[in-house]
Amino acid sequence: MLCSTGMALSAAAPSMVALFCSMGLLTGLGLGLSTTPGIILTARYFTANRAKANSLCLSGASAGSFCLPFLIEVRLRPRHEETPS
Repeated sequence: MLCSTGMALSAAAPSMVALFCSMGLLTGLGLGLSTTPGIILTARYFTANRAKANSLCLSGASAGSFCLPFLIEVRLRPRHEETPS
């Protein structure tokens, strides 16, 4: 809920302060709170290959965090529409 609320509010942010609060605080808090249960549940569910399961869980979360700024940059880039000739 926090991630989606932060993303939605950041789409209509009128200033950089509002963008920082919505994207940085709400989305960051939501991502932080959603990562911890994934680690705990992975550690409880897997007994034999716990290290491998935790590494896959954490690398997936890190890959998403790595890709998010690039996706935001592409999304915020102005679109140049071609005019029909």
